Amino acid sequence: MKIFCHFEIASPVSDYLQTRGLDILQAWRMVEHTKNQILQIRESFLDLTENVNSFIQSVDSTLEEHAINAVIEKALPQKRIARKKRMPGELAVDERSSDPLQHFQHSVFYVVIDQATQSIETKFSKNKNLIQDVAYFDPRQFNQISYTDIPSDALKTVADLAEVDIIQLKVELLSFKENYAVLKNPCPPVVEIREETEEEEEVTDTKTLACENCLTCCYRLLYDYNLHSAAYTNLFAVYKTLLTLACTQVSCERVFSKLKIVKNRLRSMIGQELLESLLLLNIERDISRKLDYDDIIS
Repeated sequence: MKIFCHFEIASPVSDYLQTRGLDILQAWRMVEHTKNQILQIRESFLDLTENVNSFIQSVDSTLEEHAINAVIEKALPQKRIARKKRMPGELAVDERSSDPLQHFQHSVFYVVIDQATQSIETKFSKNKNLIQDVAYFDPRQFNQISYTDIPSDALKTVADLAEVDIIQLKVELLSFKENYAVLKNPCPPVVEIREETEEEEEVTDTKTLACENCLTCCYRLLYDYNLHSAAYTNLFAVYKTLLTLACTQVSCERVFSKLKIVKNRLRSMIGQELLESLLLLNIERDISRKLDYDDIIS
């Protein structure tokens, strides 16, 4: 039925966002398309009501054919409207619509649609420039980029985030792109996959060959061959920064929750208050490193 088709809009993009080795740029395009589809739903409330009425009629016909005595409401219940007392000097009159369908449209339907689009806007659309920059560092996109293909304003967001020189970053990226096929062939890097089950608090380590098509593999390659020390310093800093982003964590290396391990293993040994203090010091380590411990102790 058409009234259930709206639930199928977000399912494909949701499944793709949970896929290992996804294409970040393609995922962002799917999210934007989903947002546009949701915005189109906002203008189709009348069509939705017609589909609902048709569905109710078909159910009524089915119940009559099977001689089933059941009552299906064909309209929203009419509720008593609570009227607010007008204060002295108040001229405005705030009255709720007496039509229950119109009230549902503005108080429920529009609210749900607006919250969904706002959530997508906050999580994805505002990070458009960052996601586009991340796509340049995906090894699957290396064959499609060259020095002339990189716009002048590209990589600015990620360069500022990693605090590296954007010009030198472009040079290192193009150089690494040309050498990547040669560097990855001699010996495929081994990636450790850490898995944590819900029933047990144990973390098991297994080793598997890397996929060589994700940001994690590029980071491992730069580190294992010591290319980060001199040749690709800025590029390594960018990969290291990108791997801390949530949008890059679906890759050949399964990410585990550090916070969950810390809570499970340390909560039984130290108090909650001390645990929160230690976590805060670790999160704000840029500030804590500048503290003079002698002054704190004294």
